[in-house]
Parts: sequence; C-alpha cells; structure tokens
Amino acid sequence: MTDNSKEDKKIRLREIEDRKIEILLKTEKIGRCYSEEVSKLRSEYSQLDKEQYYLQLELISEKQKG
Repeated sequence: MTDNSKEDKKIRLREIEDRKIEILLKTEKIGRCYSEEVSKLRSEYSQLDKEQYYLQLELISEKQKG
C-alpha cells in the first residue's frame, strides 16, 4: 500500500507540474494579447486626441474670423 501511495504522489506531482506549465503558457499568451490590445487602443486614442485638437483650433480660428 505504501508503494501505491508513493506512485500516486509521483503521478500527482507530474499532473501538478504539467498544469503549472499550462498556466504559465496561457498567462504569457494572455499577456501578449493584452499588450497588443492596449497598444492599439493607445494608438487610436492618440489619433483621436490629435484630431480633436486640430478641430478645436479650427473652430477657434473660425470664431476669431467671423
């Protein structure tokens, strides 16, 4: 019975190690996807910010002219 228990523990240890590796790989993939998404959103925000700035300048300029 001790041998069986020892083997069960070894099997469980391998299962734990395998699952930990899976978790690390998934975490890395999620991190990469998250970083890409954040980068896209920051880029879009920056473009919108520039467009907003120039439109506000145009409105101010038009207001001063007329």
